[in-house]
Amino acid sequence: MRMLFLAAALVLAGGPATAQDGFRYEWKSAETRFGSVTVETTKDSSGFEGAEGVFVDGVSVPGFENWRYWIEGAEQVGEDDVVLLYASSGGNEVCTHHVQLLILRLGRTPAASPPFAWCPADLKDVRNYGTRLEIDVAVTDPRLSHVAAVYAQGRVAEVAVPMRETAAPMPGGGTAVTRWEGAHPYEILEDPGERQRFLALMPQEKLFQLQERVSVASGAEIRDGWLIATGCMPHQCGIEGGAFAIEIATGRAEAVIFHASGGTERFSEAKGLLHQDLEAFARNGGL
Repeated sequence: MRMLFLAAALVLAGGPATAQDGFRYEWKSAETRFGSVTVETTKDSSGFEGAEGVFVDGVSVPGFENWRYWIEGAEQVGEDDVVLLYASSGGNEVCTHHVQLLILRLGRTPAASPPFAWCPADLKDVRNYGTRLEIDVAVTDPRLSHVAAVYAQGRVAEVAVPMRETAAPMPGGGTAVTRWEGAHPYEILEDPGERQRFLALMPQEKLFQLQERVSVASGAEIRDGWLIATGCMPHQCGIEGGAFAIEIATGRAEAVIFHASGGTERFSEAKGLLHQDLEAFARNGGL
C-alpha cells in the first residue's frame, strides 16, 4: 500500500497535495514546522562550485556536503519533522547515490541521518505510523527485493530484504519471446516467467550475476529468429559483461557471463552456444 507521503503541516514548494510512487528528482525546497528547508549550490572540499548542500532557514546542515540533493517528501513523525532526500554525486563510482533524512525538532539543531539504501532504484513505499516512519527503497542489487528503513526517535535502522523467486510457469516461444523486443535486458530478467526460463540453465546466483552484467544495455533485438540482449556492469563495460538469447521458435535460452578475471561462462542446452552473436560476445570479452 502506498500511503500519503506529505503531512498536512509540511508543504513541498511547488509540489502536489499527494506524493507519487517513485523518486521525482524535482523539489529543492520544503516548509516544515521548524523552518524552511532548501537545497542550494555550494563549493565542494576542493573549492569547485557545483555541489549542493541542505539548509534550514539559510543555515547549512552538516552531513549534506559534496552531493546533489532532491527533496522527495516530508513527514511529521512524533515530535520530529522528517525530510526525505535523494542524493547523487554524479561521479564515476559504481554506486553514486543514496537516501538520507533531515531531522528537525523544536529546540534542537537540525541533523542529517547517516546515508542509507545505497544504489536506490526507486521509492517503493512510505508508511507513517505516527511515531515511526517506514521507508521501502528498491535498490539495484538483484539479490534484494528492497531495503526497509525505519525511522523512530531520531535513529534510522535499515534491513536488506532478500529477493524471493515468484512461482510462475516457464514461458514458451513465439509471442512469449517477441513481446520483449526493445525491452531493457534487466527488465526481461526481472520477469518471474523469464527467471524460470533461465533458472533452468543456471543457479540463482549466476542469474543474479547475469542481471548485474546487463544493467547497462540497449533494448533487446530480434535477429535471425532469436531475441538477443547484451550489456555490461556500470562503469565496467569491456570488463564485466553479460548476454543472453532466446530462440523464438522453441523458447530455448542461452547466456554468457564475462568476468574481469578473464573467465567466460557459457550456459546452453547444447555443448556450445547456438547463436553466433553470443559466441562472438564471449570470445571478444563482451565487446
